[in-house]
Amino acid sequence: MKQSFAAIILGGTGQVGGAAVAELLATSECREVIMVTRKPVAPQSRVRDVVLDTGAADFAEHTAALARGVLSQVPVSGVSCVGVGTGSMRWSEEELQRLELGVVGAFARGCHDAGIAQFCLLSAAPRDQGAGRAPDTLLPCRPRREEKGFRRDLVSCQR
Repeated sequence: MKQSFAAIILGGTGQVGGAAVAELLATSECREVIMVTRKPVAPQSRVRDVVLDTGAADFAEHTAALARGVLSQVPVSGVSCVGVGTGSMRWSEEELQRLELGVVGAFARGCHDAGIAQFCLLSAAPRDQGAGRAPDTLLPCRPRREEKGFRRDLVSCQR
């Protein structure tokens, strides 16, 4: 019998995050998906919505407290999909960096501080006419900045 797990996901309501949540829910071993959101979302089976202020100074601490509670029941993976879909393509490099180092960094620190050993950073690639990829193809991506304490198992994005 395979071990069950849970996933805490930031950015689960966006283009990439929605696809990640659907894949997690299609996996029978995934006991629960905990979506960290800025506003309530429609109820779904096996999905718990936790509304947090991602801009708050204590966002990392709230994330850690949430993760500790889930870790006391099952193994947990942290997943960030925030700011990687087509909507963020119109953002400036400075806005993206502020998002990555601020919100995504705080989420990663909270997961790390709680003891989550697996942290996934997902991204999307636009359609590559030569390769024939669909716009919502998920590709592994190397984060711009590695968070202290997390292994980097993923490779650079490819187009």
